[in-house]
Amino acid sequence: MSNIDKIKDYLKENNLQLDDKYLKFLEYIGGDDDALKLKDSDEYSHLFPEYLPNWSESWYFNFIDEQAGVDWVSRISYNPFDMKSNVLSVLFIDNNPQVYVNRLKIDEMPEDRWDLDKKVTYELVKPHSEWNLKFEDRKFELDLNWKARFESFSYLEGIDILEYLEDYIDLIGKASQQHYEQGGIVKGTLKLKKKNQERKINCLGHRDHSWGIREWQAVDKWNWISAQFEDKTINIAKVIIGDNILVSGFISTKDANIRIKDVEIKTEIIEYEDKFGSKNKRPEKSRFEITDIDDKKYIIKSRRRTSIDLPVPIPSKIKTVISEQVHNFSLNGSDYEGTGISEYLYKY
Repeated sequence: MSNIDKIKDYLKENNLQLDDKYLKFLEYIGGDDDALKLKDSDEYSHLFPEYLPNWSESWYFNFIDEQAGVDWVSRISYNPFDMKSNVLSVLFIDNNPQVYVNRLKIDEMPEDRWDLDKKVTYELVKPHSEWNLKFEDRKFELDLNWKARFESFSYLEGIDILEYLEDYIDLIGKASQQHYEQGGIVKGTLKLKKKNQERKINCLGHRDHSWGIREWQAVDKWNWISAQFEDKTINIAKVIIGDNILVSGFISTKDANIRIKDVEIKTEIIEYEDKFGSKNKRPEKSRFEITDIDDKKYIIKSRRRTSIDLPVPIPSKIKTVISEQVHNFSLNGSDYEGTGISEYLYKY
């Protein structure tokens, strides 16, 4: 029996109603048994006969190079319902953020090369294995080669679709996505044009790709981390939507990907004054107590090195911020031995 038939039977047995439009899109992203299995074709754009307004697809990359003094976070996303794209590049140079944001109309979804505005370019070389990445403006030129060091991990592959439905049926119209992530090795150069300077990039990085329904206004809080250690990648995503708490993540090594089943997070939020004299708040450090599916425990501590706050255009009287932060991480009580990104969405 296909996943979509299981869903329909579950709804009927429990006298539950689900709008036909959501059933249709569940079928698109996970309607048959093979749909939840990660494939080479999943690296490309997902084209369907029609889309919901809150449907989006996005590709994300980051790297942290402490030795070069260069960090990068970038995301290209599409909303195919109205054929718009958001392009983001945050380049940290010696801890100082250089931000580029563009929102533009598109004529069609790209296939294996994403270069809509000629500033940020992603080029797929080999699925789940290699990408070429570039950012260029009048001050900087960043050329990168991104190669996988571990297997991709899909958040949904291997889950019981009915157990998932029982836990999160009221989120189908708000957060129903396919999503996978991967740790990598990044090499390349950054040219500082005005200084006639070049820095070599050789470090660890991370990427993710997601597609489906995402209702940004519904999210109350989240914390997402990609922590890169010498022998492993650790990813955590904890999202709060109303009374629902979604926990996802994994630990990658050369041997396997291990799913994370629970995480407890304690975060210290500080007040600070920005360069304009306005008082703001931001997360400064966190402690993560992780349990994997084999009931093995891990303790990660993180501390912010640099960051930038990105306001989210949500119609609310409550200020909502995404804080994109470069962190140092320690694992199981060691000295700081890993680097990566900790991303927070919070309201105050």
